[in-house]
Amino acid sequence: MALNADESRLFVACSFGGFVAVHDTKTGALLNRITTPPMPEGVALNPDKTQVFISTSKETMITNANGLGGGLAKVSGYTRFTQSEGIAFNPNNKPYPRVYVTGNDSLAIIDTQTNAVTKSLSGFTYSWGATMKPKGSECYVGAVGPGGTPGNRDSLYIINTETEQVIRRYAGFDNIAGIAFTPDGEIALIVNHGTGKVSFYKT
Repeated sequence: MALNADESRLFVACSFGGFVAVHDTKTGALLNRITTPPMPEGVALNPDKTQVFISTSKETMITNANGLGGGLAKVSGYTRFTQSEGIAFNPNNKPYPRVYVTGNDSLAIIDTQTNAVTKSLSGFTYSWGATMKPKGSECYVGAVGPGGTPGNRDSLYIINTETEQVIRRYAGFDNIAGIAFTPDGEIALIVNHGTGKVSFYKT
């Protein structure tokens, strides 16, 4: 789910329905259903709060933040990418205006000025959550691991958004489904889908 800038609109990805529902947050009324490609999973507003990016099983699409229209554009440059899940924007468009989108077998890095994939990081199998660390230049991604091998299974990957490379990997998790941070960015809260537990990781 995602809220627009003044929190008057709530965008909800309806995976099995193949659409994103837009609700009025004051009345709860359904204002719009934005038709998407199959299996929409993630919704997130860009740093300027003007557009909503929607990740699906086939592509990432873009719509207006007022929630009243349909799809405006789609991201180009996807190749072997499937089943998008998490979306994370570089805070304040720094150092580059980029959005990171997780997928089954790679992580796509999208230039939000051209709406094109500029780079794909491989070695991720069933990557789910993607979250930017507050007050930093790192993106945290949870994934099963390269090839799903026991040695790399259920890992937390940390990406430097300036070099756009994985700089650290930590194992010992169990199917990471979501990642959040304390406001100061000192602690990452990691949801282990396999065990139903939350891990606290000092960054």
